Amino acid sequence: MKLLLDEHHSPRIAAELAKAGLDVVAASSRERSGNISDEDLLALAASEGRAVVTENIADFCLLGTRWTTEGRSHAGIVLTHPRKFNRARSSYPGSLIAALKNFLEEPPPLGESWVWWL
Repeated sequence: MKLLLDEHHSPRIAAELAKAGLDVVAASSRERSGNISDEDLLALAASEGRAVVTENIADFCLLGTRWTTEGRSHAGIVLTHPRKFNRARSSYPGSLIAALKNFLEEPPPLGESWVWWL
């Protein structure tokens, strides 16, 4: 499974997971994906077969539902709650790195266009 971290999350997370041999990239580290719309980010991720990791729960839930209704597919959406992975805490980004590493090493059985709460 491949992941694309939304701009909300530190690019350090992608770097640490990549060091562990996992295919994770950060939107904020990519030239063509910086500051793009949620729709375009999901489309970019889908074109690369990547699931989007985001804390933008409201927008991506609606976007995922709309894509499904329109018959469009994506590679998945991983939702992170800002209270659980609070960027102001000293445990961040380590807590999210550990959670994503566990998720990637033992992914649940998923199809296409899935949404998962981390």
